[in-house]
Amino acid sequence: AMEERVVRRLDGMLRAPVPAVGHEADLDSLSPEQANAVRKILSTAFACLKGGAGVGKTHVTKEVCRVWAAAGGNLLLMAVAGKAALRLSRATGRLARTLFRTIAELDERTRIAEDLAGEPEAGERAKLEARQQGLAFADENTLAIVDESSMLDLASLYKLLDRLPSGCRLLMIGDECQLPPVSF
Repeated sequence: AMEERVVRRLDGMLRAPVPAVGHEADLDSLSPEQANAVRKILSTAFACLKGGAGVGKTHVTKEVCRVWAAAGGNLLLMAVAGKAALRLSRATGRLARTLFRTIAELDERTRIAEDLAGEPEAGERAKLEARQQGLAFADENTLAIVDESSMLDLASLYKLLDRLPSGCRLLMIGDECQLPPVSF
C-alpha cells in the first residue's frame, strides 16, 4: 500500500504542469551540462540528481537553491544522516535538517496550527506562534531537497510525501554507489 501511494504521488508530481523557474538565471559559473541540469530540475515537480563523487552534484544543488530562492520560492533541505545534513547546510549556506527531524517538525507545525485554530489564550498563542516560527515549513511554493536519497527507505519516503502539500516540488539527490536503505 505504501509503495502504491508513493508511486501515485510521484507520478502525479511528474504529470503536474509547473511553471519553469530560473530559465533565464545567470548560470555562468556552471559547465553547460550542470546549467542544463539546473534548468531541468527547476522545470519539473519531481527530479532526481544522481552521479558519483566529484561530478558536481553539490555545485548544482547550490545553484538550484540560489535560483529557487531568488524566484521567491521556499526551500526545505534534508538528508537521511546528520552528517550529510550538515554538509548540505555548509554547501548551500542554508539550514538543512535530518529527514527524521523534518518530518517531526512538519508534524509539530500541524499540531500547533490545530491548537491555534482552537483560539488559545493570548500568552499561550504567543508561545505557540513563536515555536512555529522555527519549525520546518512546506507549502505549494516549496522545493524539498533530499540529499543522499539512496539511503531513503520506503517508509520514510512515504511519511515525507504524506506531509508535503500539493504543489510542493521534490528533488532527490544521490549516488547509486552509496549505501542502500537499512530498512525496506
